Amino acid sequence: MSGAHTTAARARCHPPLGYSSGTLPAAGPEELARAVLLAGGTGVDLRIGKGHGWERDGVQAGIDRIRRTGADVFFVGVGWRLGDAARWPVGEEDIPPEYPVKVFCAERPDPALVGEQLAAAADAGLRPWVETHAGGPDITGLIDLTDRTGVGVLLDLLGLAEIGGADHAQLRALAPFVRAAQVKGVLRTSEGTRHRPLAPHDLSDLSYLLSLGPLHAVTVESRAGAPDADLAVLAAELASPAAGPDTPRRGAQPDTGADTMPSPLQSAIRPGTSSGRQPADPTYPSEPGAAHA
Repeated sequence: MSGAHTTAARARCHPPLGYSSGTLPAAGPEELARAVLLAGGTGVDLRIGKGHGWERDGVQAGIDRIRRTGADVFFVGVGWRLGDAARWPVGEEDIPPEYPVKVFCAERPDPALVGEQLAAAADAGLRPWVETHAGGPDITGLIDLTDRTGVGVLLDLLGLAEIGGADHAQLRALAPFVRAAQVKGVLRTSEGTRHRPLAPHDLSDLSYLLSLGPLHAVTVESRAGAPDADLAVLAAELASPAAGPDTPRRGAQPDTGADTMPSPLQSAIRPGTSSGRQPADPTYPSEPGAAHA
């Protein structure tokens, strides 16, 4: 196979796909595993400490039952906050070290504290991934954080829009540190932010990111009542041969000029706001008045 054909084939290969436990929060471990497998996915990401059904008999028991049913566990997520001394309970909470652990991050974390916290996590055998999230660093801050520490990133597309979005030059700078992604369809209304079914145009930033290199997994977090359809949209969009042999790969030289237009998702949830302003905390039908987490 020629080099061009090899590159094109890699661009068309999508990562393992699945659900977040937030998509089916009441589902027990077997139900969650069967649901994602029947929908064509291969695994799940699991929120710990949120009262989801998969962990009602304990974290390890739930993970074991999910895996026995045939689904993989891609990563787990906790409410820890890198850069916040009061919210980094390494050693106090039982987190399975065999899986990467998704965490939040303070908006302007102190580098010395971050270094201490990541060292403590490493000593405990944990691999933190910082999630793009409202109240966290903007894309410039994330790039600086990853350059200084090498910490992995979980790219939540809603969270990315909430922190101001990213142009292609910024996505290229962040790409070597992005380990996985989480997607959802989002609609901002006068009553707050609401989930809606996923659409192909929600995935433009993800498609570009995948043209730069592979990811560990991509999961759907949907409270719009259409998880199977959302997963089908995701699979179809990532399987399309939109990225060709000339698509830039990781390590390629930057474009001449950055893309400054907001992505469709950013526009959908931040209508009429400038990229430097923080939007109001979103609310969802299942969690009135609460920011997404």
